[in-house]
Amino acid sequence: MGPHKGRVIVEDYGRRGFKVELHKSNCACTVCSLSTINASLDGRLAGVLKANRDPQAAARKKSLRKTVATIKMGDKLFVVTRRDISPGYQGVQSQHALRQFTHDHPARDAEWFTTSNFLAWCSVEDEQELMRLIVAAGDLGLKWSAWREPDVGGAITAIAIEPHPKTVTLCKGLPLALKELST
Repeated sequence: MGPHKGRVIVEDYGRRGFKVELHKSNCACTVCSLSTINASLDGRLAGVLKANRDPQAAARKKSLRKTVATIKMGDKLFVVTRRDISPGYQGVQSQHALRQFTHDHPARDAEWFTTSNFLAWCSVEDEQELMRLIVAAGDLGLKWSAWREPDVGGAITAIAIEPHPKTVTLCKGLPLALKELST
């Protein structure tokens, strides 16, 4: 991050997401500000995913894993990218997220690939929205993978979420990727 000092406050609102404030930064550099925010969010995000928000969370997660079993024809693996990056970059970053999912969850990916092989390609406004989606997927016990692009300071640019009825519910209101470009 360099010699720049800024004070970042991250407040976790559970399923409603995060509030991030950057106070009294000594540097107006956008890259430094984004690096500071990303580093703080990454640490906070990791803590949120590890913590159980309520006593029944572990039981729900355990029962979800038992019911996950089979993928049917037509079940979609969801890939979600950010609309605040260029259209070409959205496509490439989404492919990275899918490959990351294949690496992180080979058995689940193989089951999806051989049984269904259907994809849903959606988008959210920005990285903060992707992080909210990751937290929600984690709360539901879903398998997911995020792609962090080294060329943009390790920012999360796209995620992939396993095929599951809860994934459909989670992503139900998201617009298709690049929909704003259709005429």
